[in-house]
Amino acid sequence: ILLPSGHRAGVSRQASAYLENTQGTVVVAEKGIGDFLGTSSVLPADAIEVVQSTPGVDRVIPVVSQFVIFERHGRKDGFFLIGYDPAFGGGPWKLAEGREPTADNELVVDRTTARQHEMRIGDHMRLLDRDMTIVGLSDEATFWAGSVAFAPISTLESLLRAPGLRSFLLVT
Repeated sequence: ILLPSGHRAGVSRQASAYLENTQGTVVVAEKGIGDFLGTSSVLPADAIEVVQSTPGVDRVIPVVSQFVIFERHGRKDGFFLIGYDPAFGGGPWKLAEGREPTADNELVVDRTTARQHEMRIGDHMRLLDRDMTIVGLSDEATFWAGSVAFAPISTLESLLRAPGLRSFLLVT
């Protein structure tokens, strides 16, 4: 009984790591969406303004979330790519090495994923139709279903060909 219970608790803790480590007490998503990572949510263009004008709202962090597959050394793997704006927050909560991305061709990957795929800061990888450079390694962003990687929100807008796209709002 303890083994399955411990496994379930660990999976739950890992799956909620992003939300636990990012400011916000409420997640605003497209109607019917119940899973932050792994589900594509598309918010209306005026969602940020509507939420910000709601009485009692102190802070809104817009993010774009997309599951992506990459290939390295003949091995395919996936991660949840979070697009964020450093001015608002929502990026890596524990940067182990390097820096946060500032350009549209830069990203931060979890160091466990980096180690598994023999990736280092300065390495390049193909992501959808763009060559990306790893500029940082995060910690505590790998879990049973993959890991979380971080890029500027503008990167995801252009990769997904969806200017102004917002998947979720993290609201305080």
